[in-house]
Amino acid sequence: MKRNNTSNEQNIKSLVFEYEAMSQQGTVGFYEKTAFLQLIDHYLNKELYDHALEVIDHAINQHPFSGSFHIVQAQLYIENNSETLALEALDKAILYATSIFEVQILRAEALRSLGSFSEAFQILDDLLINANLEQRSEIYLSKALIYESKKHYNDMFTALKNSVLANPENSDSLERVWFSVEMTQQYDESIKFHQELIDIDPYSYISWYNLGYAFSAKGDHKNARDAFEYAFIINDKFEFAFREYAESCIQLNEYEQALKSYDELLEHFDPDADLLMKIGMCHQALDSYEKAKSFFIKAINLDENNDEIYYHLGTCLLKKGNYDSAKKAFNKAIFLDDLKEEYYIGLAEVYFQTNELDLAKGFYQKATEVAPETSTCWLQLARFLMNIGKKDIAMNVLDEAELYSFGTELTFGKIAILFTLKKRKEALTLLKKALAENFEKHNFLFKMTPDLKDDKDVQHLISSFTS
Repeated sequence: MKRNNTSNEQNIKSLVFEYEAMSQQGTVGFYEKTAFLQLIDHYLNKELYDHALEVIDHAINQHPFSGSFHIVQAQLYIENNSETLALEALDKAILYATSIFEVQILRAEALRSLGSFSEAFQILDDLLINANLEQRSEIYLSKALIYESKKHYNDMFTALKNSVLANPENSDSLERVWFSVEMTQQYDESIKFHQELIDIDPYSYISWYNLGYAFSAKGDHKNARDAFEYAFIINDKFEFAFREYAESCIQLNEYEQALKSYDELLEHFDPDADLLMKIGMCHQALDSYEKAKSFFIKAINLDENNDEIYYHLGTCLLKKGNYDSAKKAFNKAIFLDDLKEEYYIGLAEVYFQTNELDLAKGFYQKATEVAPETSTCWLQLARFLMNIGKKDIAMNVLDEAELYSFGTELTFGKIAILFTLKKRKEALTLLKKALAENFEKHNFLFKMTPDLKDDKDVQHLISSFTS
């Protein structure tokens, strides 16, 4: 089998060499249709569209009654945004083509690109009358693309569902479903639809991937993880499934499992900066700071303008106590993007650790200016003020925060300050109210004052809401 492949590749190389030699001399000898098709495929695989068009011109000159060459010519014109030329090629193709269906599908595509949506729809509706299931699938895909151009994403989703139901093996339609779902946020409908598809074809890796995507968007990371796993078990070359599986694992704090998935990715695919950064983040979450740092540095070597990598490198260096290097990393992140509040908070944390309190305060305040609607920025500033003994000012900060942000986490922050101010009765009364309002956010209390985890009255109140 390998010998045959090698022989075939050599034959194509010889064909290309011969053709290009004649082309440079201005005379191209006669070729059979299959030879021209091999030349066209060669240039298309190398994305040399001008060369492919030249070959098609020669092919049409030598085989003027071949509809297939006119069709290929039209396809290339459409890809090169030369829709008018494509329509002219299709007018010729329809005279010689054995399949009117293929010509009309391409005509609808060219008209879509020209913005002639009504005319394109009419062609597709006419085709539906006598279409078989496979053809209906292609027609509905073409309709979906028109709806996408019109930004009618609900109709796009419906058309894609019809396309896939007509032919569950239509991978082009399946691959576009996730986009229509993202635009319409019909995640529940997508879950139901793809579960039905999987009942029909349990080995459809794209259906499993789309199902995982819908679960992930709803925050159901466990089911998302399982769906992505099925996707790459079925197709072990499906890179996106590995990536999304690892991302779901990260969301579930399953960092070691995520790393296993990333290891498989590295075995089969070339790493990019984002992949190396995610690996570093997993090692960091597992307190393997030296390993994390090495992956962040590798990521920077691939993309030195990625602010997010510098931020994560800074947090790693901060954890290791390498404060000077951490400052440089956070400053680099801010230089690349000065509108990310977490970058200023990271830099503030470094200055707090080095006891440069005025600088620390300034950067905490800068975070609240960059993202005043984000309650965590205000809480970080308040926590800093508490830690340096300015508890009354910390309470004033959270009062100010309520002018720009809202959320029970601010209330839990105030409760923490009340405890530190020895206003215990007031704090417990407010805690009971806050727990009733939003129990899920009560951990913000411990982020502000970790010692309260050992407070019996606090634990009693929390237990009363969990029993």
